[in-house]
Amino acid sequence: MGLLRPKRQGGDGVLRVIADPFGLGARPLTSTERQDLMMAVVMPGSVTFTIQAGLMVLGFWLAVQIARYQARRLRRSA
Repeated sequence: MGLLRPKRQGGDGVLRVIADPFGLGARPLTSTERQDLMMAVVMPGSVTFTIQAGLMVLGFWLAVQIARYQARRLRRSA
């Protein structure tokens, strides 16, 4: 079940979104469709964990680089 739900709207979903960006002619989702949409896994948990860990390591490395740069700058000016 895709986000654009072409089976309910008919035709190409992208063209429908462009033609009616606010969804004025769309029907609301049923409770089953809402549940299916919420439970749909975008990516596996291991991929999410790996991306989060990588971003944390990158952020730590960047913070260390900024601290080193600031320390060198303060040492020169003193």
